[in-house]
Amino acid sequence: MACENFATLCTNGNTTLSSNKNQSQSKKVQTPIGQSGKPLSYEDCVIHRVVPNFIVQGGDFVFGNGSGGESRAGLLLEHDRKGIVSMGNSGKNSNTSQFFITFKDAPQCDGKHVIFGEVISGYEVLDAIEKVG
Repeated sequence: MACENFATLCTNGNTTLSSNKNQSQSKKVQTPIGQSGKPLSYEDCVIHRVVPNFIVQGGDFVFGNGSGGESRAGLLLEHDRKGIVSMGNSGKNSNTSQFFITFKDAPQCDGKHVIFGEVISGYEVLDAIEKVG
């Protein structure tokens, strides 16, 4: 469910991922609107939090400051290295659209945040973001 939610927010409501621009445009659907009245999409969403040696966080497309977010709808793995992509939340059953990426191991997040991905390339971008914090 978390993966489907994240993928849908990344693709502006499309349910299929495609590297072929013509194919993805032919299957494009209108971006769904959330309860906040905002599109359920990461398009134009800002990174609102950078904590060096910990995480970079974004996904609050409602307010843009970390106090909002919505979900279109996990597995409990370990935050044991750099590049783990996980859902941000404010407590039990509160996953919305916010996510974070670890800068290093973050065991304090284990059992509290749903991991749904891992950075596989572009670590230099993650390093550059961390330096901004």
